[in-house]
Amino acid sequence: MRRFRGRTENRRERIRGLISHRDEAENDRAELGHLAARWTDLAEATGCRGLGVNRIELDPGRWSTPAHTETGEEEIFFVLDGSGWSWQQLGAEREVRMYEVGEGDCVLVPREHIGFHEQ
Repeated sequence: MRRFRGRTENRRERIRGLISHRDEAENDRAELGHLAARWTDLAEATGCRGLGVNRIELDPGRWSTPAHTETGEEEIFFVLDGSGWSWQQLGAEREVRMYEVGEGDCVLVPREHIGFHEQ
C-alpha cells in the first residue's frame, strides 16, 4: 500500500476554488407555475468557470425547467433520491419519448435535443 506524503487539510481549512460542500454553496429557490425547485450552483462554489454543475431539488410533481433545446452543451442529470420522468425529443423525426428515472440513474440530454425533467 502506498502512503500519501503530501500535506492534508481539514474540512475547515479548505481553499475556495478547489473544494466546496453542497451545504455551504449559495442556493436559490425558483417557482413559477408548474416549475418549482431549489437550485445550488456547485460549480460557482468551487470557482469553476468552464463547467456547469447544479444540484436541483425538485418539489414533488413539479418540473425543474420548461422544455428547451441545449445548443451549446450537453446536460447530465444524476438522480440522488426519488423518482420522476425525463421527456426528450430525439432524432430527425423529433420523436417524443418519456423515460421513468429513479435513484441512482444518470440521464444524458444531448446537445441539440429538446427535453425537460420532472419529479
